[in-house]
Amino acid sequence: GWLCAPPNGAGCPERIADGETNRVPNVPNVSGRGGLGWVWWGLLLVVLGCSAPAAPDDGPVRLVQQVAAAWEAGDSTTILNSIEPSAWRREIGAEIRQYTGSIQSLALDDPTYTLLNNDGTLARVRLEARLRYRLRDGRTGTQPLNLVIETVQLDGTWYIRQLDLAQLSVQ
Repeated sequence: GWLCAPPNGAGCPERIADGETNRVPNVPNVSGRGGLGWVWWGLLLVVLGCSAPAAPDDGPVRLVQQVAAAWEAGDSTTILNSIEPSAWRREIGAEIRQYTGSIQSLALDDPTYTLLNNDGTLARVRLEARLRYRLRDGRTGTQPLNLVIETVQLDGTWYIRQLDLAQLSVQ
């Protein structure tokens, strides 16, 4: 069979398998200036935009990267401000300040950040790297680091909820 629809939308006969003749329905002019053409295109874009998959939120990974940079810089204020506003932040403050104060230099060699899961409110990020450090008393060392950091989103901002500081202990 065949179909045709002339530009004026008048339609034309359609030949179908059983030989019956039908008319093609009038097709609205969606390409001209003005009229409903722009409305149809706008609706199409809205529908396509709504059906596109959402981009994953990389906030948790960016947070862990910022905190890692703060550890390397010895910036306890940034580290503390990155922790979820809670009793834990107040409890851990002195420990973080003492820890960063005892380190002369700290570097994370070849870090990789992997988003393990993210439900929009809670997310876990794995940080793997080689930790290289020099303490103020002169001791130095390197050790592997494999740290899972739990983050939480509160009022649009990601914070660290939990991390195992024991893995960050240097001898």
